[in-house]
Amino acid sequence: MTFDYSMWLLRYNSLKNIFESAFITMLLKNKKVDEESHKVKSGYEIEDSIIYRVIVTITVLIGIASTVLVSEDGFLLSISTMVLTTIGSYVSYARRYSKNWWIKLTLSLVMILTFVDFIRNVLLNPYDARIPLANLLIWLQVLHSFDLPRRKDINYSLLVALILICITATISRDIFFGFFLFAFIVFALLSLLYNNLSQHNVYKIPIKKRTVFKIGLPTITVTVIGMMVAFVLMPRYQTMKIKTLPISIKLPEIPNFAGEIKNTNTTEVKKENVDGKSVISIKRNFNKDSYYGFSTELDLNFRGELSDEIVMKVRSSEATYWRGMAFDTYNGKTWKMTEPFNLKKIWSSTPPIYVKMINQVKRGLVRTHELTQTFYIEKEQSNLVFSAPYADELYFPSNYVSEDNYGSLRSPVELAEGLTYSVVSRVPDFNLEILTSKIPDKLYKSVQVTDNYLQLPQVSERVKNLAKEITKNAKNDYERMNLLNKYLKAKFTYDLKIPEFPENVDTVDYFLFVQKKGYCEHFASSLAVMARSLNIPVRLVTGFVSGKYNPITGYYEVKSSDAHAWIEAYFPFQGWLSFDPTPGYDKLFTQSEKNDVFIFSSYLKTFMDYLKSLIPQSLADFFNNSLKSVLGFLFSSFTVIAVFFLSLNWIGLVTVVTISVISVFVGVGVRYIFKDSKEKKAKENQLIEKYKDKDKIELIKMQEFFIKKLISKDYNYLDGFTFKEYMDQIVKVNPELKSESIKIINKFYDLRYSQNKINQNDISELKLLTDKFISNLNKEIALSKN
Repeated sequence: MTFDYSMWLLRYNSLKNIFESAFITMLLKNKKVDEESHKVKSGYEIEDSIIYRVIVTITVLIGIASTVLVSEDGFLLSISTMVLTTIGSYVSYARRYSKNWWIKLTLSLVMILTFVDFIRNVLLNPYDARIPLANLLIWLQVLHSFDLPRRKDINYSLLVALILICITATISRDIFFGFFLFAFIVFALLSLLYNNLSQHNVYKIPIKKRTVFKIGLPTITVTVIGMMVAFVLMPRYQTMKIKTLPISIKLPEIPNFAGEIKNTNTTEVKKENVDGKSVISIKRNFNKDSYYGFSTELDLNFRGELSDEIVMKVRSSEATYWRGMAFDTYNGKTWKMTEPFNLKKIWSSTPPIYVKMINQVKRGLVRTHELTQTFYIEKEQSNLVFSAPYADELYFPSNYVSEDNYGSLRSPVELAEGLTYSVVSRVPDFNLEILTSKIPDKLYKSVQVTDNYLQLPQVSERVKNLAKEITKNAKNDYERMNLLNKYLKAKFTYDLKIPEFPENVDTVDYFLFVQKKGYCEHFASSLAVMARSLNIPVRLVTGFVSGKYNPITGYYEVKSSDAHAWIEAYFPFQGWLSFDPTPGYDKLFTQSEKNDVFIFSSYLKTFMDYLKSLIPQSLADFFNNSLKSVLGFLFSSFTVIAVFFLSLNWIGLVTVVTISVISVFVGVGVRYIFKDSKEKKAKENQLIEKYKDKDKIELIKMQEFFIKKLISKDYNYLDGFTFKEYMDQIVKVNPELKSESIKIINKFYDLRYSQNKINQNDISELKLLTDKFISNLNKEIALSKN
């Protein structure tokens, strides 16, 4: 038996014609599905890939879910919006071939209300709009998910998910965010892959587990490790301040704030004046998450181990002490503030509050550098405003703070969990030559601080003699402070398990000669007493050490147990210099330790400073003033609009929204009319210029009108079709109209492309033919439905 090639070829061609005919029938008559061309009546590209839609939806849900880490009502918001987004994605897929005009209208109205709500939220938090922006994007994405017919609409959702994950990245202070980021990267890459496959009409790819494991695992591993290494080694430069720094929602005005220090483990009650001074009574109760040293008195016999819970996270390019407050008077058992309520209020209606503490360094010859810090409170703290010394600008959610005589700031309320504020400090770069130089007595007295910083109770002779013995070879006060500091570190033990000291002893004397173990307060007190016995002005300071730097998140994680006490010694022309005698706290921070691990960071900074020096100061001032003017105008305009919206009640708000919606629709309608009229006029001018024959132009318009009528019957005019090919496809579905179709095709082609002159009789005859064809076509459609 021989193989008959011609017979099989004939059969193949017959099957091919049958399938082509069936495909054309489906292509032209089916209103819902057009799998091959991905085109509908409007000519837009419809996305039919279910797996692509599902993967993008998952990516969006991950972006929404990540906001649970940064929003106060994040859990409820994330769950509700994720459910609505899932429902919307299903609806948009099920109705992807429908016009959905009522859905679009509803979404438009809700979007306007969502934007108004965003404006209100921004007004409540005008200094950090990231969370209101995230909420706005989430709700816009929810609304957008109900109208995703095309691939580009789905890609917009992917873009929104990217913005959401970026916003969360800028706000989140939790390493748990890394799980969201990893999941987002994986599904975002899959989304891009299936987007590319869908563009080429590939909806399914064969997957071999071994191949995926062999190729995918090393790729993902190298990528993730590379990203982590790059992130850890990336230098943390201070950002340029254009307008403001991160701040929480503005606090309401606090009435009757007398400046007292508020702390969860102490209750302070201000009493009437006694001998001309305000006095207070203090009741203490230990709280492991709140340091007892944040009070107007520090009892050196108070005991209790603080927890290792993170109480705040700090964004800073340098490690330093987060200073809280200072004490000047010591009575042998307790440190006190001589003037705890001698305060001045520093006001500002808009951030920043200009503190300018560097002005305390009188006749200072010390150079300073700017350090920006942002504090994120994780657990409720006292109302002390922590910062690196010396605070210069304060971005705080209140119109005022109080400053005491000891270089400390107090807020009207406690620092609540979730509160955020920022500080710009002028950190001294102390000059060792000046610190160790001999100051003439006349000049020394002219810059000397008050006697409170030299005050001592009755101190035992052995304490004084010990101080003299330790510093006998020192040539200046700076060397004396260093020797005392090193001695305490080397000879004594830091121990939180010691019992209370006896009531009838001096704390410093008992610590130095009997107990020889103690808290940081005991070390700092001993250094202060010995320094004062040598006529060196010092004060005891409480606050936090910098905390552990997390290279993954970029934050200093400050625990409750990082609360600390140290000493500040005053040096003429230099100001207050920190010393820390507690063992284990080795850094003096005479110059702040930078966490820039990038090896070329200093060279890059030098290069940038050089570039700045090339810009003329007049030009820099011009751009700076211009930028301030533009920002001021924008801010003023925004304020006017904001005040208007805030003054509206719900009736007024609905009225404004309704008028706005009507205005938008009227504007769109007018624009459409004028645009359509303009396009028609332009097209007509092109035809006139090309053909210069009114009858031929009328013929072309008649042909276009005829095609539009056929399209309205759900016979799609696909790109690339000639008029004859289009009519042939219609005839294949309606063979009864073949003869009429041939007449119309021949007539149009003859009149349009021949050199014969067209007259009105030809136009009239062609119009009769097209009207008859449309009429018969309507009958065929009616018969097919019956």
